[in-house]
Amino acid sequence: MSIWGKILGGAAGLAIAGPIGALIGAIAGHAVDRYRATQIEEGGADPTKSIAFTIGVIVLSAKMAKADGVVTRDEIDA
Repeated sequence: MSIWGKILGGAAGLAIAGPIGALIGAIAGHAVDRYRATQIEEGGADPTKSIAFTIGVIVLSAKMAKADGVVTRDEIDA
């Protein structure tokens, strides 16, 4: 199980509300960690969303490469 939710929640709680906030933030982070663990066990994210995100990144990369004019071979190879 991941510990990052607890660490981030505790740090955010500490910054906002001191030691009591750190405790509440760590508890909230633990809940997030458990929720994410159950999502991974159940099959993770929807594959359709993952594919749509990948296509979006590719399209954005192509637009960025073409923004300065002609797409060079160096930009394609990178």
